[in-house]
Amino acid sequence: MNRIFRSTTTRPRHIQPLSSFLTPHAHRSLATTTSSPPLPLSPSQRGALWYARLGIVFVAHGLFWSFLGTYIVDQTVPFAKGFKSSSVTDSDDTTVFERAADNNRIVKSLRGNPDYEEVRPWGSLTDEQRKTNLTTGLLAGNGKIQYNRVWMNKNDGSTVLVLGLGRKLTGYPETIHGGLIATITDEALGRTALNVLPTRNVVTAKLTLTYKRPAIAQRPSELRPGPREFMVLRTRVVEYTDRKAIVQGRMEDGEGRTLVESDAVFVVPKVWKLAELPREV
Repeated sequence: MNRIFRSTTTRPRHIQPLSSFLTPHAHRSLATTTSSPPLPLSPSQRGALWYARLGIVFVAHGLFWSFLGTYIVDQTVPFAKGFKSSSVTDSDDTTVFERAADNNRIVKSLRGNPDYEEVRPWGSLTDEQRKTNLTTGLLAGNGKIQYNRVWMNKNDGSTVLVLGLGRKLTGYPETIHGGLIATITDEALGRTALNVLPTRNVVTAKLTLTYKRPAIAQRPSELRPGPREFMVLRTRVVEYTDRKAIVQGRMEDGEGRTLVESDAVFVVPKVWKLAELPREV
């Protein structure tokens, strides 16, 4: 009887060729060595790049014309350098303020009034003495107290002070320092008190100021100063004795508007002799 034996021989498995194993590796190696094309820019990126390029062009264009214009002005315009300092406060020609004051309507009226006498404050002082005086020395000059004239009424001793105050005396920009106004007012009121007292030496016992409007610094052009830019300080004696005088004042701008109102009391100390100083000082 024939036996049927199950074959114990193992059927060989299907063997893939070597090329099938190598092919994927070859593809992967090729993929890593070949660069892919760049991705296209989005619309927003293209817009930003366009604006950046446009900005660079405009900046370069502006710088070019700026340097070119400066060069042309400095090299080809003969009077350009004269315009670089168009402010009188930087000039040494004080006569421009004298001419401007001559056109001031208040100055014209005072000079045409026989009751008023024109004087210069501390005019009798020598140059050396003037250097130690505050308003006629340290604070006088271009850009500071540029014009300072007094007209005294021969009948009642009242005075009219015409001032040209420059930009070097400002506290707040373009505005004359309030402390300087107090100094000028105190001196003007004291001078008026001396017009009626039998002495040439007084001291300030009381000074009150009420500021109504800012006093704008004088801003005249070097070619044509404005006569309306001068300030006017009017003072008058209210009451006085041999050793005491009460004086009031009002500072106005070129339009006649009140800037500062003031009143003061001046006294002669008892230890001082009357008429201690010569009258002309």
